Amino acid sequence: MSVEVKYKSHQLALFLAAPLFALQGCSEQMDAVPGNVFLQQDQSLRSAYQNTTVTVYGEVVDSAGSAIEGAKISAFDQEAYSDVSGAFRLQGLPRRNVMITVEKGGSHTLQWPLQLQREASQATIQLEALTLTEVAANETRFMFGGDVSFARRFLDPQELTPSNRIPPNNPSALIQAGDPLVGSRQALDYIRSTLEQADFPVINFESPVTLNPATPHPTKDFVYFTLPESLEALTEVGINYVSLGNNHVYDYLEAGLQDTLSYLQQYQINYSGAGITPEAAFLPYETVINGLPVSFVSANSISGFRHEQLYVATNCVDVIYNPDACVSQGGAADLNDDTRLSSTISMAKDDGNYVIAQLHTGTEYTLSPSSYAYKRMTLAVEAGADLVISHHPHTAQGFRYHNDVLIFEGLGNFLFDQDRHDTMLGLLAQIDIDNQQVIRARGIPVYLKDYRPRRISGALANRFIRRLSESSRGEGSLSFPYQNTAWVFPEGALHTKRTAQLTHTVTIDQSGVGVVDLRHLIPSEASLSKVSSSEDGLSLAIGRDILLYGDFEDYDIDDQQFEAARWDVTGSDRFACMSGAYKGVQGLCMVRDAQSAGDTVAAFRNRIRVMGDGENTPNKNLSLFGYVSAKNSGPLNIVSRYYASFGEEVFGEESAYSHPGGDFSWQTLFSDLSMPEDLPEYAEQQMLNPRALRIFLRHSPTEYGGGMAAFDELAVINWYELQSLDGELAFETPHAQDFLRVEAAPGSYTLTLDYDIHLPE
Repeated sequence: MSVEVKYKSHQLALFLAAPLFALQGCSEQMDAVPGNVFLQQDQSLRSAYQNTTVTVYGEVVDSAGSAIEGAKISAFDQEAYSDVSGAFRLQGLPRRNVMITVEKGGSHTLQWPLQLQREASQATIQLEALTLTEVAANETRFMFGGDVSFARRFLDPQELTPSNRIPPNNPSALIQAGDPLVGSRQALDYIRSTLEQADFPVINFESPVTLNPATPHPTKDFVYFTLPESLEALTEVGINYVSLGNNHVYDYLEAGLQDTLSYLQQYQINYSGAGITPEAAFLPYETVINGLPVSFVSANSISGFRHEQLYVATNCVDVIYNPDACVSQGGAADLNDDTRLSSTISMAKDDGNYVIAQLHTGTEYTLSPSSYAYKRMTLAVEAGADLVISHHPHTAQGFRYHNDVLIFEGLGNFLFDQDRHDTMLGLLAQIDIDNQQVIRARGIPVYLKDYRPRRISGALANRFIRRLSESSRGEGSLSFPYQNTAWVFPEGALHTKRTAQLTHTVTIDQSGVGVVDLRHLIPSEASLSKVSSSEDGLSLAIGRDILLYGDFEDYDIDDQQFEAARWDVTGSDRFACMSGAYKGVQGLCMVRDAQSAGDTVAAFRNRIRVMGDGENTPNKNLSLFGYVSAKNSGPLNIVSRYYASFGEEVFGEESAYSHPGGDFSWQTLFSDLSMPEDLPEYAEQQMLNPRALRIFLRHSPTEYGGGMAAFDELAVINWYELQSLDGELAFETPHAQDFLRVEAAPGSYTLTLDYDIHLPE
């Protein structure tokens, strides 16, 4: 399938005076243009873009929708106040992503991550109404983050130091072992203001704290430690309690645990979930916050039972692991101990406390809780927990209500040094409680770039939230994206669902396949709800993008701009570029000239695992999709290389797209991929099967002069079952499936597409 698309020239309007040879298509001129001129021209285009500004309009309302006068709205160094109708305007804002802050006495401060790096043709942005919520007299705002560690690659990026030593200072490390506090503060720079909006921020601290790492667990695959001074960075952002019920708190055995508890006490950070005996490990942390008596219970179901040295505390009296070889030890509170968990929660509840259970459980790298993890969560609820916050899988999971109790099923990572593609997006749980009831619940997306959390905006935030909402449907909850945040409610809660409709013509060529890219047809917060057609003979499959970062846009809120997240595009021959944008602000440009020694290669840094890999139900029905254009380019090739889900084994590669090069306007690129099947020899070690891929874009030298190829809106699509259209197909919303695969005889077909946008009431 190859369809020409009209080139978008809105970016060029900024820079008409410059001789953009790369976009003029004159071969006599191209002979004289070296490849690096393309980069210079794009840098000039970028400078011109940065000299333009954008104006933001909006209104501030209360929870009833009434206008609020006198609210302060700020972004960068600009301030405005809402008028009697609630309206405001911020003028002259730079085209950089920013946190819009809205403040009014008596109300919660609102922070909204706003993507201002938008197309140059968009000079104004009209926002949805910004809702300020009044703070009740006894209301408390909690903020829960997922897995946190200032260890391992933060201190030693190449992991060259043995686990029983403190690494030497390393110029390439964020945290210097000789002075850990400076880098630890920097690790939290981009999330600091968000944490400071909470009355009581909490994280799962998944690391021992020690200056003497002499006793690493002898048989555990991954052990690591945090240096004590890093703890001060937590206290500076308001964290004075952490949960320790996890599978890493005992990484350095009894000595490491003793050090951890001692240093937490030294830095005045309270904890629960670990101790030198099971009784101490299960002891809740109890406090009163804004008049609310709270008990924090923390426990871990990953016991290490396959090891002689467990991860959980045991006393050998009522031990449930290896009774013949049991040794009394400290460690995490054991979430598998039903009796202790239930009695701990019920006793705290009987004391009149609001009980928050933080559970470390589940299967790593899965998008929904395992059945066992779900049983742990519901057991906590049935014992009397008022709120359940879960973590461990390192991937964010959804939301559910059980017996009217809210459960955040998995927060994913918050500050963690994993390089897996599926762990880069995490979740903060913002929970407002009044009169011992959850009155508001929000999920705040974060992106871990260089392992450090940043707020995200725009399409990336909305697609991530739609994925979370999709996995939450039917679990007693309702959630949807609004203002780049997940709004979470009990199922059946009042809300508004706007349904819109459009018609779209899809052309099927001789391949018998056409793809509808919904990303370009409906808003990023919307989900397709129905497809219909009056024409016969159509089969349809819906699919989701598992690449996530193929649009090369900058969505995170930090002090860097014009990034291409997760792509290896540093250098003058491959770079994020404005002149190569099919949609949005930038695409990916690759340049070569006749003197080049070989191909330039832009690689996606991480392996992309198929849907269902973590659950051992891999979906290998895959396609590559995107858009490409070229001026005097050499031959182009996109390679898909196949990997084990875990480990170093490679299972071959294929050319997913090739083009002889030259001059051509934007075209779609589309190819079905052929990932190898699972292998019988790995039936007992499923993670060693071919279930992941990486994408490599290649541009070969030109025949003469310099040439450029541009790629944008790339996607790796995981398709679901093909169905006969038979008039119409309906889909529950929200969901994160943004592609339609249409199979039919060659020809043009008209589809009617309905889509839903969910909004607060």
